[in-house]
Amino acid sequence: MSSNQSGEGDIRRALIEADLVDCMVALPGQLFRKFGMN
Repeated sequence: MSSNQSGEGDIRRALIEADLVDCMVALPGQLFRKFGMN
């Protein structure tokens, strides 16, 4: 959960600081074989 491409890290930080996130779920990279997940 630490990507900072295209400002993703800034967006995630703002959501957390604004208390808009209740929980996060990290999924494994190969959960869906047809789609790449980073």
